[in-house]
Amino acid sequence: MGFGAARPRPGGVAPPWRERKPREAHVAVEGLRVAFAGHIRPEDLGDPVAVARQIAEAFALLDIHGGVLLTGLAEGADALALSCWRTLGLGEVHAVLPYLPDALSPEATAGVARVTWLDGRASEADGRSAHLAQARWLLEDADLLVAVWSGEEARGAGGTADAVRVALQRGVDVLWVKPGETGGPRRISPGPLETEGGLLDLVEQVRLDRPPLVFPARGADLQPPQEPAPPEPPAVGPWERRLDRTLWRAFAIYRRLIGGSPTPMREPSPPPECLASQTGFQILSRAYEAFDARAARLAAIHRSQQVFQALMMILAVAVGASPAIWPDIKIYAVLTELTLALVTFLVWLGAVRSQRGRRWGEARRTAEQLRLERAAWALGLSAQGRRDIAASAAAGVARAWRRRAGAPDGVFDRERVATWGGWALDDLIHGQIAYHRVQGALNHRLAHRGHAIENAVFWALVALLSAFAMAYVLAARAHLALPHWIGGAVLLAGAVTPAFGAASLALDSSLAFSDQARRSDSLRRSLEAIAEQVDPAASLDALQRAARAAIRLRISHEENWGDEAAHRHVVRGG
Repeated sequence: MGFGAARPRPGGVAPPWRERKPREAHVAVEGLRVAFAGHIRPEDLGDPVAVARQIAEAFALLDIHGGVLLTGLAEGADALALSCWRTLGLGEVHAVLPYLPDALSPEATAGVARVTWLDGRASEADGRSAHLAQARWLLEDADLLVAVWSGEEARGAGGTADAVRVALQRGVDVLWVKPGETGGPRRISPGPLETEGGLLDLVEQVRLDRPPLVFPARGADLQPPQEPAPPEPPAVGPWERRLDRTLWRAFAIYRRLIGGSPTPMREPSPPPECLASQTGFQILSRAYEAFDARAARLAAIHRSQQVFQALMMILAVAVGASPAIWPDIKIYAVLTELTLALVTFLVWLGAVRSQRGRRWGEARRTAEQLRLERAAWALGLSAQGRRDIAASAAAGVARAWRRRAGAPDGVFDRERVATWGGWALDDLIHGQIAYHRVQGALNHRLAHRGHAIENAVFWALVALLSAFAMAYVLAARAHLALPHWIGGAVLLAGAVTPAFGAASLALDSSLAFSDQARRSDSLRRSLEAIAEQVDPAASLDALQRAARAAIRLRISHEENWGDEAAHRHVVRGG
């Protein structure tokens, strides 16, 4: 029972599906990734010819074109499904085998497009079921599971019932073929399990054989998520390039002036050559780099806009109050202040209409999700399951790219696990610890020095007003008149200082340096706690557990950041 590692029987079974019953209208699906699980024991499987016909009906219901069959190449139901898949010409086959010795038997995988070998002995030494690990691997990027299942509990870990549990836990629909039944395949939906008793009493719920858990299978209900459009690089024309060199560098200049010289950032570790050469890794890397470039540019524009508008606020007040010193320039000051106000308003209006802050947040979350998916891919994981893609648009996009990448292939022996796992954990944990240590310190300096400058300006104004009051009293007693420009300068300072304070508050509200510093410190400490528990020489299962913990932590922080960013006000200024 389950995803066993036994060999498929040569030749399979004569295709009884040539004479099929009329079936319902269905939707043609391109590139559907179908995981398969089924019984091995003859007493569970029943009549192989009848089961082969049922499997063919399930595949025909999907009307697959150019799909991928994810299978363990076991005897019994797996062999029947493989023979049916090849006879119907539905697409390529990706086999996932649970034990490394299978890599020495090329006849076992003859005609299979891609093969992944797992180190089942290492899993068993770690107290894990090799076949359960195999089932989880197959279902990481599957669109659905076709299961030939009697509906009974598994007789051992990693059986067909466990495969169904894993699928539903990950939000993957199950197309259920029950041996001996003639009513056609049925769909087991993962949705109701959150409120109908969960996964522990799955078999008892299935035995009820009625909604909301079990439905009649329809092809329209079993479609994969929509493929994402290829990410486009940021559209930068000549005018935008000039802005990038001038106006949109405002935040970088502000950060350098206030935050000081940046601490050298730790360069990310390059992926091992054997990992970088994998097609799936390249797909995820290109998507991540495109979204990361887009997010970086939108961040520079959004943050620079906030700095620009704050500076325009101070400058406009200074220009408007300057006639207190030079009365003759009043009309010019008014016209200049009006121009500054209109320019600032146009910059603000462009940001609001283009929803640049929201687009930056979405691009940033998508890039981060893709970075997590890329690192998780090296360990055979998905950062987000199908159950999670409704949480945000970014999760859906990243999940779709993970599905397009497929699963890694090749031999996951100790050397590969150590090499790929070391890179993945460095990207997920150690690299992020170094990154947030630098970012936390920088944001702390920006927040602290910004408040220090604000306080210094305030107390300078207090000192100036006190000095003017004392000079005015002394001059009155001496029957002297203070020069006009001195009073004008005091009025100018009295106007500019509140504007400076308002601009500082606006920057603190929109850029949230203090919140970002606290967030980086919290995330760094949590990642350090995970890093302390990771053994560099750990098994694949242990590395996967550490990666899952880091991914969950990162996603929770990312969601909190997104909620906070969504409620930040875009300051208009003026």
